[in-house]
Amino acid sequence: MENKFVVDYDNKVLTLYYQEQIFMFDLNAGDVSDFWHEFELKDGTQLDVNYHQEDVDDIPFCEIWGKDISKPLNIQQIDGLDKYEILGNPINYFEV
Repeated sequence: MENKFVVDYDNKVLTLYYQEQIFMFDLNAGDVSDFWHEFELKDGTQLDVNYHQEDVDDIPFCEIWGKDISKPLNIQQIDGLDKYEILGNPINYFEV
């Protein structure tokens, strides 16, 4: 399974395929245009996903950020996902 993300604009769901695992995030549970959410790999590694899209016409992007839990607020980008799939109408993501 390749690393990629799928954005379902109609259902406001981000599905992340990362390191042979699948994670689903409710985009209603974060900021529109700059969504962050914590997740954990099977090996216990804690990561953050950042889904970013400023405008309906922008190309979305998704980044994975690593965390050093021994140092609060110490995170760094460890991966950017170039492969993605779009489902639905982007305008639905920006409607509140």
